[in-house]
Order: sequence, then structure tokens, then C-alpha cells
Amino acid sequence: MSEFPVNLPAALRRPIQLRTRAAAALVDELARHNGPKTGLLIGAGAGSAVVTAAVDALLPDDSLVVVGDESVRQHIAAQGSWVTSRVTVVDSLGAADPADVVIYAEPLTGAAEQTRSLLEDLGKHVNEGGVLSVVVPAT
Repeated sequence: MSEFPVNLPAALRRPIQLRTRAAAALVDELARHNGPKTGLLIGAGAGSAVVTAAVDALLPDDSLVVVGDESVRQHIAAQGSWVTSRVTVVDSLGAADPADVVIYAEPLTGAAEQTRSLLEDLGKHVNEGGVLSVVVPAT
């Protein structure tokens, strides 16, 4: 689950869920490129708006790898053969190859050093000339 900004009162701290518009903006680079491309989605749960937006952004020659658990795997399997032929679910980031568009669906809310370290690790999974897409909540 996401960490919360330190300055929020305890009563306002709740998991951050991206809505449809934010999810569409997060996956925009995946949708924008017409040629065959690879995507890597990290941190989105089954049925999340980000998973939906990423799947909707896929073109016939695209592929998407989602880092997720069994519930994500079942969610993808339930989407039908068009989706399952393009989307693969892996258990860990280490099992994923670098991609043209890497999407980190969890809001970055940690300390600066934690965020820098995470971005460096994620950058290792971006193909040369690729894009890393992250969300940072405004507080």
C-alpha cells in the first residue's frame, strides 16, 4: 500500500486511488506512440483504473507486462483473448524485461532519498529512448 504524506492529519490518511482521468494521464505515453511498443506496469492492483487505462491504450502489435499477484493475473485472464495475448503478469520486477514505457502506478510519497533510489531502480527497466511515467500527489 502507499505511504502517506507526513503532513496529513491521521483522519485524512487513506490509500491513494487514482481515478480514471489520472490513470489515463499516467498511461498517456503508452497510448501516444503508434508503433509496436512494450509497456511495463508496476504497482497497480486488479481492477484499478491504471490497469484498465493501460489495457485500453494497447494497439494490436503492443505488449504489456504487469507486475502483480494472483488477483491481477485472474483479472487479466478474465479480459478475454485479445488482452491475454498482449498482457503478461509476472510476480516480480526482476522477472520483467526492460520496456519502452514503464508506468509506476503507486504515488511517490516517500522521502527524497527513497524516491531517488526508486527512480534509479525503475530507470534500469526503461529501454533506451523510453519513458518512465510516475504520479506524485499534490499536498
